[in-house]
Order: sequence, then structure tokens, then C-alpha cells
Amino acid sequence: MRRALIPGSFDPPTTGHLDMIRRTARLFDEVYVVVFDNSRKNNMFAAPVRLELIKLACVPLAGCKDMGRIIADMSQDMLCDYAAEHNIDAVIKGARGGVDFDYEYPMSLVNRSLNPDMETLIMPSRAEYQHISSTAVRELLKYGKPLDGYVPDEIKNRLSDILNKK
Repeated sequence: MRRALIPGSFDPPTTGHLDMIRRTARLFDEVYVVVFDNSRKNNMFAAPVRLELIKLACVPLAGCKDMGRIIADMSQDMLCDYAAEHNIDAVIKGARGGVDFDYEYPMSLVNRSLNPDMETLIMPSRAEYQHISSTAVRELLKYGKPLDGYVPDEIKNRLSDILNKK
């Protein structure tokens, strides 16, 4: 069984993230979508909320027989340790452009030095998602702008509920 890991902060999940999950699920038997904390980021949403949002976003994918098995999780571990513990074959990282690639490539070398059995695949985003980032979505949320096309429909209402409680 081939397993892939899509790591991220998912703060919040975007349509670009969902596209990456969908594309990866077509290639692997199991896809772990794991919320990790990035110490360099000041997250808008707590990790358990981000996990909840990932689960909601993936609901339509989980029922499709050609989508493989999608497992949503969160971890405080290093990516390489999580991958080893779950027998992950490949880590899938999305790249919207050269800046993302320039960040992800050295990280892949670090991960490979810590877990030589794990491959990192850097997958380019589709053109229609290249402008979408969690940072952009947080700005849209901050100013009350529409989220259509930026986040999966399954989480739009939940994001509004969460923000209204704050």
C-alpha cells in the first residue's frame, strides 16, 4: 500500500489545498492530510479547528472510490518522524511558483537526511489556484470579503461561525 503525506498549517484550508489533496488521492492508496504547527507562523485558528476544517473540506473526496483513502490528522512531531511512524512513502508539497519551490527544496533535503526512506514530491499548483494562499484568505476574512473560489464550499459557513464567536 502506497501512502502519501500532505503536511501544512492549513490556516485555513483553501481550494488550492483541496485540489492538491484530490490530485494526490488519485495517485496513492492512502493520503494523510496532517495539520502541523509552523513556529514561524502566527495562526488565526487553533490546530484542532484547522483539523476540523480539513475534515469538513475532505468530506466530498472521501466517498469517491477513485479518491483513495484520506486520513486527516494533526501532529506536534517533526514531519520526518510522523512519516516514519505511519510508514509514509512520499511527502507531497505544493508549489505555486519559484518562491515556494526555493523554500520546499532545501526542506526536502533536511527531511531526507533525517528519514532516507521518505521521498518528497513537489507538485506544481494548477494555474487557477496560483494566487490563492491561506494568507490571502485570512485577509479576506479580516475584511469580511466573499470567500467564493478561495475556500471549499464545505467550510465557508463554518469559518463564518468561528469568526462570529470571536
